[in-house]
Amino acid sequence: NAAKGYPPRQPRETADELALPRLRMSAGLSGPPPADYTSYVLALEWQPQWSLRACPGSASADPRLIEAMAGSLGAWARQNLSLHGLWPEYTNASAHAGWRWPQWCNASRLDYRVCEREEGLDGCQPTEQALADYNVSGRWQSWAIEYAFGSLAAHEWSKHGSCSPSAEQQPAQLEYWSWQEEAVRVAAAGHGSRLVSASAGGGARA
Repeated sequence: NAAKGYPPRQPRETADELALPRLRMSAGLSGPPPADYTSYVLALEWQPQWSLRACPGSASADPRLIEAMAGSLGAWARQNLSLHGLWPEYTNASAHAGWRWPQWCNASRLDYRVCEREEGLDGCQPTEQALADYNVSGRWQSWAIEYAFGSLAAHEWSKHGSCSPSAEQQPAQLEYWSWQEEAVRVAAAGHGSRLVSASAGGGARA
């Protein structure tokens, strides 16, 4: 039962979660307390396509991400699905007034709704310990390259991670990042991920 602070169940390996052809578009509930959810969605992305937004001349141009993707650090992302996020959700939206998921939760140390307006605030960013464990070590630089060279880590923590039990723990964040890593590991061993890796540069049919 992840909502009570246990590790999330193994990710459901569906077409939606592997390739993200359609994201849930109904609004999330902003400001509930952390741990107010019933399950997780593991969101993976095909980074070469996703990185087109970071190309020179685009509104979200990010030379560091493009350089990383083109070099040796982008080797994993060019052959495998990369992490987008691990999202708490409500299994039964009707029990939550139609809301499909919680977001930007209100923890005792910070009301993360402020991060919706300004993700650059200190509390919205990955902690120094998180960066030391996951970025400096090179973990994010493989299976979550946009966390390492873009702003996605701050967004995913403040919008989704803040709704996990990790938002109330000390130190904050570390359990949430570890759950992400384990979910990616499990998904990477699944048939869908193996099919994508084997078909990189071409086409694939399940």
